[in-house]
Amino acid sequence: MIRKYLADCWSTLIVYLFCVAVFALFCVLYDLKFSLIGDFVRFTWLVAVGVAFFKTVRTFRILRRIENGNIDESFGRTLVEREFLRKLSEEKDNLNQRAQKLEQEFKERYDYLIVWSHEMKTPLTALKLMADAADVVDSSRVQKQVDNAEYQLNLLLNYERLSDFNHDIEFVSIDLLELVQQILRENMTFFVDKNLTLDVAVPHKRLLTDKKWMSFILEQILVNASKYSAPHQQIMIGYDDGVLFIQDEGIGISQSDLPKIFEAGFTGENGRKHGAATGMGLYIVKRVSEFLKIDVAVDSKLGAGTVVRLDLNRILDL
Repeated sequence: MIRKYLADCWSTLIVYLFCVAVFALFCVLYDLKFSLIGDFVRFTWLVAVGVAFFKTVRTFRILRRIENGNIDESFGRTLVEREFLRKLSEEKDNLNQRAQKLEQEFKERYDYLIVWSHEMKTPLTALKLMADAADVVDSSRVQKQVDNAEYQLNLLLNYERLSDFNHDIEFVSIDLLELVQQILRENMTFFVDKNLTLDVAVPHKRLLTDKKWMSFILEQILVNASKYSAPHQQIMIGYDDGVLFIQDEGIGISQSDLPKIFEAGFTGENGRKHGAATGMGLYIVKRVSEFLKIDVAVDSKLGAGTVVRLDLNRILDL
């Protein structure tokens, strides 16, 4: 360690030896006594050692401060040192910000996995109870639980894909009505289970977007509409001036919860009362919508249903 700090003295030693050599050359040129060289060294070596010691102490202090993370550009003496310390301080701040972001993402992922694991137990437990209760089980009841498990699994997989979203996207031209009909067919169990009426009034409009992620957005909104609707209610899917809207007659969302529904892990009053909510579905919808340049808006009133609007004007394939 000491050797590392003493290495910084070499520049001072070289400068001092250069000065001695210049003085000796001066003595030779002007026929001065060589004893003056000895006098010069005798009276100046202590100054040279003092300068070297000061530089060593200063270097030690700078390195110690850097090791402790106390980086301040004002500690630099020269312009180069100050600029270096300023850059180093900026990199340290950036590194701390990235570390905090990663820590937050890790905590968010961990919390979601805990909630998700509990949600996955629901359909699995239901299947086990059905199997224990009877030798023959109604296939529709089994299909309902399988669809619930598949829905939660897809939610988790899409959440994991968000970290590499830019490498998991492919823009193609798709038909809006055909996509809506496909999502409804794939999730029909959720609607049939409650005898919900589906009113679809969507024209054939071409969209330039990623089909997989667009399907995810629609699936989340439609499944949420069915989840919070009472039996025999209606879900309306319409289109007006570039805006796709999905309206249900369900329990609605309180005005205090409405501004928070896109936050990660937020379940709100409905989630606490009715369960079966991870608080991640709408969070992912919001993130994906921003990537796909789709504006999402939600209007709701507690006890009077919910309307979700997707502004598709920026992705219309005209």
